[in-house]
Amino acid sequence: MNSPKRILLIGISGTGKTTLGRKLSASLNLPVYPLDKLIWRENWVEAPAAEVEAGIKSIVEKDSWIIEGFISPEAKLKLEKADLILYLDYSGPRAAWGGLKRWWQHHDKIRPEMPAGCVEKLDWKYLKVMWLRMERMEIEEAIKGHENKIIRLKSPRKLKKYLRKK
Repeated sequence: MNSPKRILLIGISGTGKTTLGRKLSASLNLPVYPLDKLIWRENWVEAPAAEVEAGIKSIVEKDSWIIEGFISPEAKLKLEKADLILYLDYSGPRAAWGGLKRWWQHHDKIRPEMPAGCVEKLDWKYLKVMWLRMERMEIEEAIKGHENKIIRLKSPRKLKKYLRKK
């Protein structure tokens, strides 16, 4: 089988999708597209759903890409067009730890993949979302029917092991 040219990175918040996207982009020479860049406008204003979907459609029609970010049941196009889906299906405490690390690294700053005014923040509600894996049910619903393309990785250690084999 040829190397995948369209890779989708999914998982709950705090699992390291953005970091993995950058690493894979550098090693595979594929462009990476963070969904946060499409979803958010300045100062944490959410873009209209139609605009986000139009942006996604323009990306998935390209010959090669890495798309990283949260996935919902409405996001079938990314799933259908992907050659490979890497699902970072980490535990809640591990995801919350990742969220804390991201906040510590970027607090009072704007992450490179975010628009102006989107200063990194963390609150108890968001930490709880990660700890309890509250986004996971939505992801599981979205990926139904695409299991043949999914590599489910349960920990950073399993991700490293998988990447070493490639």
